Amino acid sequence: MENIDLRFFLSDELKKRQLRNPKYSLRSFAAYLQISKSTLSDVLTGRRPIGPKVMKKIFLKLNVPQIIEKRIFPIPLNYTEATIDHLDIYTNWKLLTLLALIKTDDFKSDPMWMAKKLGLSLEEVTILIQKLIDKKIFELKKNGKLVLKKINFHFSPLEMRRELVIETQKSLFELHGESFLREEFGNRCFADGTIPIDPSDLPQARQMISEFRNKLLTFLERKSKSKKNRVYNFCISLTPMDHE
Repeated sequence: MENIDLRFFLSDELKKRQLRNPKYSLRSFAAYLQISKSTLSDVLTGRRPIGPKVMKKIFLKLNVPQIIEKRIFPIPLNYTEATIDHLDIYTNWKLLTLLALIKTDDFKSDPMWMAKKLGLSLEEVTILIQKLIDKKIFELKKNGKLVLKKINFHFSPLEMRRELVIETQKSLFELHGESFLREEFGNRCFADGTIPIDPSDLPQARQMISEFRNKLLTFLERKSKSKKNRVYNFCISLTPMDHE
């Protein structure tokens, strides 16, 4: 069973309650948990750690079984804590791809090589590199070698503004379509299905998707003798096909 980030766990619980009652607010949820609104907001956005006593109180209020309690951790594991300043990285597929490219086994600190691999112009890649250097994510050594300093940013769901999420996901879907036309079938994986669902099941489905994502990414990024020489985007989408 995979671990669960407390922030996503609480965010999903809040969304469940808001589905039942659209007027249910963050203040209402905080009052129910018997903590202040500011404390809950800071926990959900990762600005404040949460102690074991408060965490235990939350579990009691939400009737969380002990088997689930053991899977919930208060801060992301093996992740660099992100700030709002890093949102433009998460919402820019070019920056994300460059971050993954530098971790491949045959990475070259040659902007022309990176431009060819990403299908971008040399000017675009130069700007991307400088942005990551300015944010102290890349470090440029004296010998011209680029070194990755920070990886695996983690964002709270409350920090992701709707328009930024839509823009990012739209770009990724367009890139997936281009890849389908460009790549041989053996170089990609694709599965889909169209089914009737109860929208109240979406929070649980979101959690299941999150757990599967973590498990798959852990498997693909594991240390092994295999050579990691390509960059893939992993995307699961549960999307309404009808209209309300």
